[in-house]
Amino acid sequence: MIQMARRTFQNDFSSFKLPSGIAVLLASYLISVRSAVFLNIHFSFVLAALIALSFFFGSWELVLLAAMSAFFLNWAPSASAEILFLIAIPILGSLCRKAFPVIEGWFGNIVLIAFGILAFYYASDFGFAFSHMALVAEDATISAAFGTAAFAIFSGIYGERTSSSLRHEKRTRFIR
Repeated sequence: MIQMARRTFQNDFSSFKLPSGIAVLLASYLISVRSAVFLNIHFSFVLAALIALSFFFGSWELVLLAAMSAFFLNWAPSASAEILFLIAIPILGSLCRKAFPVIEGWFGNIVLIAFGILAFYYASDFGFAFSHMALVAEDATISAAFGTAAFAIFSGIYGERTSSSLRHEKRTRFIR
């Protein structure tokens, strides 16, 4: 009975999933800008939110969200290496999650966010990341906490897309 009520609740809000993802990205962008301006601390909240949202969205939706976040962060007509890494890391995280079904749930979310942020720092500027390991670890920890909060909100409302639900979705896609 409870499971049926939860499915009904999740189905009622499924049409608001993409706008909710955009709202989470906008909130993460605003929080990271505010923390940079007022506290002079730079966190990777947008990347953490993208990785957390990769647990709930399909490939094309995730590409759309990543492209939108790149547009929020960089208004220039050409993309820098950091922006390309920002787009690629959540997509690679989603592919890793599909390839390795062990990466699911809360633990998988935290691990993917931490590794994604570390990969972002080491891929974009290895010298800075190596010389300031404490700052990178602090950013990975706080951003993982933010991403876990986004994961908790989406998990409570929409339910997680596990590897078994993805396999079921692939089977039913051809039946329709």
